[in-house]
Amino acid sequence: MGALTAASFLLEGAHPAFRVLTPVLLCGFIGGFTNTVAIRMLFERYRFLPGSGVILKRRREIIHSLAASVEKYIINPEMLEARLREAIRRVDADRVRDALNALLDEFREDLVSYAVSDAVREKIRRALGERLGLLGRIAHWTGIRDLDEAAGELQASVAEQLDGFKVDDAMVEAVLERTGTIEVFLFGRSHPVVRRHYGAEESLAQLLLDRFDVKAAVVERLSQYPPEKIRDIVEENIRRHLAWLEVFGVILGMAFSGLYFIAR
Repeated sequence: MGALTAASFLLEGAHPAFRVLTPVLLCGFIGGFTNTVAIRMLFERYRFLPGSGVILKRRREIIHSLAASVEKYIINPEMLEARLREAIRRVDADRVRDALNALLDEFREDLVSYAVSDAVREKIRRALGERLGLLGRIAHWTGIRDLDEAAGELQASVAEQLDGFKVDDAMVEAVLERTGTIEVFLFGRSHPVVRRHYGAEESLAQLLLDRFDVKAAVVERLSQYPPEKIRDIVEENIRRHLAWLEVFGVILGMAFSGLYFIAR
């Protein structure tokens, strides 16, 4: 655009038409140039341009503004509750059973290893001694029943049970009978389990959502970044959309210039 404007200045004397074209192109150049400078002033700080580097200077305000927008329009308690309800509706007893068994399989080896450890055997032996009292100590001292041996047998039995344990349909149904469906458990008000453990009449989902502060989480995360990083985040998301403002400045400048000459 600048090259066309400069060329029209040079050719003004060659043809009368350039006398009209030059102001039009000049106004277009000025419109595009000023918009480009304004956009650059958002992201960069220039000593000779007062007010430049707006995003760098107003880091704190921008962080809080972004966090408020995320909480209001993107992630809010109402949206989270709706998504949670939608997810819960797709969960049935079979999926609950399979998920629990998969979790058990993930940690089964560690559980069995812990169950057969020396520390656990010692705890079982002490518990047997305390429960059996004097008779147990007499049986141990006389060799009628060795407490270490009894502890080992209990240990092996527990390890065997852990190794083959699976959650079955009857267990899941028994839990659901006590808690109700998963949806009722999460979203039902005055649920006995929630009331007993939390002393609250609200639903479990409401208790969790009330404690989840989206705005604070976003502010905490963004506050870890320096001003330049905040600028880059904003620029990455909106810079390509601002390019149209540069083009629009050219078009608007040329349009107003053309209307001015037509009016004359």
